[in-house]
Amino acid sequence: MTPDTLQIAWQQLENLFYAVLELDPQDRQGFIDQACGSNSELKRQAESLLAAITKTDGFLERSIANTAESLEMPNVVIGQRFGAYEILRLIGTGGMGTVYLASRADDLYEQNVAIKLARIPLAGDPGMLSRFRSERQILANLNHPNIGKLLDGGITTTGIPFLVMEYVEGIPIDIFCQHKQLDTAGRLRIFCSVCSAVEYAHKHLVVHRDIKPANILVNAEGLPKLLDFGIAKLLEPNLGMQAQTVDRMMTPEYASPEQMRCEPVTTATDVYALGVLLYKLLTGCLPLQLITTSPLEAAMVICEQAPAPPSEIVRRSKAAPPHGAAADAHHTLRGDLDNIVLAALSKEPSRRYASVASFAADIDAYFHGYPVKAIAPSWSYRVAKFIQRNKAAASAGAAMLLALSGFTIAMTLERNRANREAETSRHVTEFMTDMFKISDPSVSHGDTITARELLDKASSGIEAGLSKDPQVQARLMRTMGSSYKNLGLYPQSVALLERAVGVQTKLLGNADPETLQTMSMLGAAYGGLDRYPESEKLLRQTLAEQQRIVGSDNEATMVTLDTLADTLTREGRYAEAEGLLRKVLVAQRRILGPENRALLFSNNRLTDNLRNQGRYVEAENIARDSLAINQRVLGPYDAVTLSSIEELALIVINEGHPEEAEKLDREGLRISTHLYGPDNEHTLLELGDIGDALQEQGRLTEAEPIQREVVEHLRKTAGPKAAHTIEMMTTLAITLSMEKKFAEAESVSRDALDASLQTLGAASVQSIDNTVNLALILAHEMRSGESEALFKRAVATSSKTEGNTLANVFYAYAEGMAILGHSDEAVDRLKQAIDHGFSNRQQLAADDDLESLRTDPRYQAIFRELQ
Repeated sequence: MTPDTLQIAWQQLENLFYAVLELDPQDRQGFIDQACGSNSELKRQAESLLAAITKTDGFLERSIANTAESLEMPNVVIGQRFGAYEILRLIGTGGMGTVYLASRADDLYEQNVAIKLARIPLAGDPGMLSRFRSERQILANLNHPNIGKLLDGGITTTGIPFLVMEYVEGIPIDIFCQHKQLDTAGRLRIFCSVCSAVEYAHKHLVVHRDIKPANILVNAEGLPKLLDFGIAKLLEPNLGMQAQTVDRMMTPEYASPEQMRCEPVTTATDVYALGVLLYKLLTGCLPLQLITTSPLEAAMVICEQAPAPPSEIVRRSKAAPPHGAAADAHHTLRGDLDNIVLAALSKEPSRRYASVASFAADIDAYFHGYPVKAIAPSWSYRVAKFIQRNKAAASAGAAMLLALSGFTIAMTLERNRANREAETSRHVTEFMTDMFKISDPSVSHGDTITARELLDKASSGIEAGLSKDPQVQARLMRTMGSSYKNLGLYPQSVALLERAVGVQTKLLGNADPETLQTMSMLGAAYGGLDRYPESEKLLRQTLAEQQRIVGSDNEATMVTLDTLADTLTREGRYAEAEGLLRKVLVAQRRILGPENRALLFSNNRLTDNLRNQGRYVEAENIARDSLAINQRVLGPYDAVTLSSIEELALIVINEGHPEEAEKLDREGLRISTHLYGPDNEHTLLELGDIGDALQEQGRLTEAEPIQREVVEHLRKTAGPKAAHTIEMMTTLAITLSMEKKFAEAESVSRDALDASLQTLGAASVQSIDNTVNLALILAHEMRSGESEALFKRAVATSSKTEGNTLANVFYAYAEGMAILGHSDEAVDRLKQAIDHGFSNRQQLAADDDLESLRTDPRYQAIFRELQ
């Protein structure tokens, strides 16, 4: 059927429909039979429309009468009282009536509210009164931060029911996003807040039915509030989650196909409306343009016309989209976001997301780089739907095509069969990927045992289970390797990622974006095992290929650059690492926006880098700003927020504020336990940080048992030569030394130094720190020659490092010489520490190891200069 013949058929149906509306109900079927004659398809569609009209009990015919009735408003005047509230002004009309701004007038307290009045008195209409009472009870049961609250309600002396609701002073969500110039990520986050409210309502058996920007106001704090649940209907469980019918107009632009067909409304209806809302937020346009006032034409558009992908709308638009340059927005929306929105806008409710929670989960998966469940409708599915709508034309066309192109169709079917098999593999992959995702601490919330067992079981059977599809096998290896890395299980992560790189290199080559992404993950996992040279080499190789193939502005490229910078920081190459971090932050801010999760994580790495350089004031300013943003954007239970807390604690303890550090560390321990579980390495390190803060406060009897417990656990879980184990052994040795337990302190310190030399090498910052700590312990034992030899070795090694390492070595050297009574050398070493950047006057004043220098004029001069 050509477009011209389709237009003619449509015109025939429209003319017939309006002719039927002019007839009495009993005459309509006869007229259809006579008018259609032998045209069975025209008769079928006309009878379908007639059934819809009958089902609505004269909905279209009574719309004008209903509109006239709605004008019969109650005679409300400014200053009139409703219970304890006094009317201030009219806000607008909608839902079951009219909304007024009012204020509490009983002098108990001040409060502005919104009062919603029914259009007409309900005393004579028990059904309407019952519905109003149901509405009031629905609202009373809903308690969610993103839903406008019901505060009070009643019936006036003239029989007019009213509801007193929270007054939300805000602007519609689409205008808010435009006014704030939110990027795509910002729009998705505020949309997910709306989803949270709708999902909450659905769990309480309430469907909103009229989700649109005008019903979602955003206040000055950026909090969206979903309003007007007055048109919602309580869902009856014995009706199979189908809403009771209601004689109510919907908003056509946001109405679902089933609403336009007057079919029962379910939670899937709200999923569709949310899809329309998200389309509008991302493109600035509605998915379907209703340029007609004809109800039939509007229904035809909504029920039959497929919306263009959001990325295509942005690409076509001459004006810039609402959140950035057209080219960038097109690239961002294309693919997963297109599929997510279009899945919500499916014509059939069964093909939409099963729940609003599933909708939001796909957006979360997009945020975190996981595969989304939404996929573009296949060619075969679109053809099947076309045939279902146009049976006669499709049959004739198919016969002709078969006659002309039998061989071509056979080949096409074979191709489609192969595509279906590939699609099946993708479904298997995405299902298993989604299952493995629970090991991410932000999802598993500390249930690491179950996640670990799942990963171990899956990884042991992955080769046998997917041996016929090595590409899918490699993708799952990468997913599981990433999950192991998220749990801090680096040996298992490296093993899987190395296998994945091998398979992908063989199948795709080492320059394929998929292979490069896996190589980047492997480089990060090497860093987790302190294999920094291997990490740096692989990351540099990967970065060069990504910049050549996908470009420097690609997100995967930025992740690799960020990971390389972190590796260089761990190696003590702070200046080079800082330059890379600032470069990646500029790119992330330009491309991803100022509140993107990846950018916030890179900010944490920059503060870590600056702290290691001894630039505490600069690091603290960035850390405090980052923590506030992370808590607002990501929430408290997010790994990036936890990282911000950890960084700030490390900074303030270096600045001489151990009390604040302890408070931050205890909050970090609570969050880490929630995210990773109590026995995870990350949580143990948080506990160790609390021990460090107690040590700095002189609370040694509290610090020592904590540090012993952490060291013992880390030896068992991470291994005796792991970097974190060595670090905690070092702090335990310091505590033992402060407690005058020098013999045990020396033993622990030597074990830590031996392990760091074997694992990290003599030039590593950790090995230098361990050398200095052992030298100080030996000084306390008055073993002057051994102590001085170690100090000199530390100076020679640290002279090649960056940051504040050399300053710290000279300061410790001064402490050792003061302990040994070598005051001249102690003063000289203290001056060298200051020359290399030491400036902590508070530490100098409180340092008991320097007690022998307090009366020395040279020390007093140094102290004054620091002031």
